[in-house]
Amino acid sequence: MMLEGNKLSVDLKKSYEHARDILENRDREALKHLASDEAGFPEMLYFLSNDDDAEIRRRVAANPTTPVQADVALSTDAEPEVREALGAKVARQLPEQLVEDDARNSTAIAILEHLVLDEEVRVRRIIAEALKTTDKAPLYIIQELARDIDEQVSTPILHHSPLLNDEELISIIEDAATPAQLKAMAERACVSEPLAQSIIETTDVEAISQLLLNPSAQIRENMLDRLIAEAEGISEWHEPLVLRPKLPFGAIRKIAEFVAGSLIDVLSQRHDIDDELREDLECRVRKRLDEEKLSGDEHVSRPLEEIEAELRELYARGGLIEDYLRQYTDKGERDVIILSMAVLAEIPTIVSRRILASLSAKAIMSLGWKAGISASLSSRIQNTIGAIPAEDWILPDENEEYPFTQREMQWQLALFLDQEEGVDEAGEKAAKMSEA
Repeated sequence: MMLEGNKLSVDLKKSYEHARDILENRDREALKHLASDEAGFPEMLYFLSNDDDAEIRRRVAANPTTPVQADVALSTDAEPEVREALGAKVARQLPEQLVEDDARNSTAIAILEHLVLDEEVRVRRIIAEALKTTDKAPLYIIQELARDIDEQVSTPILHHSPLLNDEELISIIEDAATPAQLKAMAERACVSEPLAQSIIETTDVEAISQLLLNPSAQIRENMLDRLIAEAEGISEWHEPLVLRPKLPFGAIRKIAEFVAGSLIDVLSQRHDIDDELREDLECRVRKRLDEEKLSGDEHVSRPLEEIEAELRELYARGGLIEDYLRQYTDKGERDVIILSMAVLAEIPTIVSRRILASLSAKAIMSLGWKAGISASLSSRIQNTIGAIPAEDWILPDENEEYPFTQREMQWQLALFLDQEEGVDEAGEKAAKMSEA
């Protein structure tokens, strides 16, 4: 046992001498390695935190074993990339420190208090991304990020943070939230009736569209009636209203009075309506499509059942191939792509439509995976059919494959199947997918 202790002491001494030699010789590559070494000596890392090379200081800032004294000094570093690396590390470590180490915790909070006011957006943004889902962070830091003047900083917090309550969110709305901030709040995992009402009262078209598409958003019936009454002249709300889960029958009839024939057809395929309402809607579909033909509309929709029958026939003959889908994607033929994906993925058409209307790049990629199409085509569908902004596209990985695990993609699909089938049936569907 004594021999082992002596050997460890000798190895440690040799390691320390080697690190000291690197400092004395000033070999840049060796210094970079030393700055990133998580088994390095604290005094060496502290010394390197004052190095003239910004890349070396950045590596020290990112190193989780850097002593807190060095972190404090680096929080005022002249180079944004150094402060960015420090902010990411401290924010990532904070939830654990709040539980384990009071002394280090107070220093970390002091550093974050300084960095959330940094003049560089990139520094504040990296902290917001690291803290957006945690429930173990000082509330006032989360509030500062939520009210940041730059949407790249505020929207991740407004969308995800479990620390923001309704009172705080509604206060932000009343203080003239931007459209991007409203949209982020409308997409939260849980939107209460008061928060939903506050978003609706802004009359922001895109935020309300996302609110309607969010199955967790609790919208009072009188507010839903108000939106339906205003929706005839706001085409952006037509599909979100049609796709809204658990609509009252009266609301469905009102929506059917002004939406296109193809969307009435979607309403008629809902699982939560009775036979009488379904028959009424099917009659309306035929009447509306006849009206659209008489109007001379070149883009008149065919009944979805007709298109679906055609697609299934093509599928049976091996006709639903990449070139076919790519052609209709490039043309922006939304209904064809919605139905094609439903046929290939073997899911209800309304689920395919909800996914492609969700503005969720990850959900659309997951649908493409289940449909058996290439990751590159799924990426193209995100933009052309799913209306995902270019900066939010999810691209294939370096091997041109899907950049997620099968389990992640199965979970994404199960979230949408929940809306159509109920939690138990959706779980069974996801389990079947994992066997596919």
